[in-house]
Amino acid sequence: MERVLKRLLRLGGWLLAMISFPVLAQSGLDDIIDQVRQQVIQARPDRLGAGYAAMMNFATAPDISAATYYIDSTSVDDPTLNVYKIPLRHAFTLEGRDWKPFVQASFGYLDYEATFNHLPQESIKADWKSYGGLLGLGVDIPLDHGLAFVTALDVGIVHLESSADYRGPISEAILKPALQGVVFDWDADASLVGVTAGLNYEQQFETWSMEGQTRLTYNHLDTYDSSSELIDFDANVTTFTLQIDAIKPIDAKLGGYPLALVGHFGNTTFLGSNRDALGFDYFFEAGLALETDIAQNNWPVKKLRLGAMGIFGADVTGWSVIFGYRF
Repeated sequence: MERVLKRLLRLGGWLLAMISFPVLAQSGLDDIIDQVRQQVIQARPDRLGAGYAAMMNFATAPDISAATYYIDSTSVDDPTLNVYKIPLRHAFTLEGRDWKPFVQASFGYLDYEATFNHLPQESIKADWKSYGGLLGLGVDIPLDHGLAFVTALDVGIVHLESSADYRGPISEAILKPALQGVVFDWDADASLVGVTAGLNYEQQFETWSMEGQTRLTYNHLDTYDSSSELIDFDANVTTFTLQIDAIKPIDAKLGGYPLALVGHFGNTTFLGSNRDALGFDYFFEAGLALETDIAQNNWPVKKLRLGAMGIFGADVTGWSVIFGYRF
């Protein structure tokens, strides 16, 4: 995403030189707009598809925490990524079998904002929003020593829309009509097909316990409807996640339910040629939460968890509110 958007900044410099050159400055406004638009089209805006796919993947993937991410960029001012997501999962117990099939779903909303100051007193404030959901089927196969192998197949539909606020006379008069429907101001719907595999680990010690999981997820996203064929894309996003929770019961209760302190550590890493499509290719997360055991109610949900964590990486920082549950 960011690699291609940098071309907008170079385009701004080209535009400034063009309108300053006396001969070209005599051209009609429509001719200048058409020249700018053709320059953008020749740069193949569909190459942004990897970034669009990464955004959509963030909005639906159940193994990426809901959070706010502040991206460190040298070419774009203050990119911010907000993700809000509700993952659901239900496992089935089969008589006489150790392995458990499960069904999972994830519903999410994403908002990515960035400002491009391409010329003095000129800027474009861009906003991408994505929302959608996926439904998956999988199986949890117990192994030895607290290990279990997990695999799943997911399918989903995601909507992505782009808008922009242009500030400055050149941006309003030239860039707005030139970029409309090509880079900004469009919407698209995409299908998602994904495969996930990983391990779960649980170990009980004398006074505390540990839970861990790894996931390797491959998602393919392909547009099937869009407001402009120039932004149609199909792209792949591969993600590796690691999460470790250390759980220590404490001598306290909430509403009669026992409490535990949970220390959380995690990592998300994007793999493949498009791994830095959003401006960063990995991040870590660490935080604390309180967990209450409500298993005595015989509800499907056995434990609830609430806390907060920080997010950090080479090109990204952020924070997240932890709200989780265990079956």
